[in-house]
Amino acid sequence: MNKIYIAIALTALLSACDVSESMREKSTQDPTVLKARELSAKYGCMGCHTVTNSVMGPAWRLVAARYRDTPGAKAVIIDAIKNGSSGRWPEVSRVEKMPNYDDSIPDEELELIADYILQLK
Repeated sequence: MNKIYIAIALTALLSACDVSESMREKSTQDPTVLKARELSAKYGCMGCHTVTNSVMGPAWRLVAARYRDTPGAKAVIIDAIKNGSSGRWPEVSRVEKMPNYDDSIPDEELELIADYILQLK
């Protein structure tokens, strides 16, 4: 049981480091980007995902690279958040299934988060 708590604490620490580093990027002057980062922290996304490192789920830069040129990419990401996802990232994911967030995140906030992920380089 202690190993689980240590893993959760380490994941939170790594996520916090990644958020802090990414917040120093020049693009942080964009209020939309700042809002998306704030929302992703608020809803716990950064507990499993970071911008640059795959922790429990894929790094968001990997997600952006995979879906950037995919028609309907934004809808794919929003669907994965709302309904959960499994089997898409076996090479980097440390969990079998991303949990669903159903209606706990308003659609307009989901769109901000998805847009933010897709704009990452």
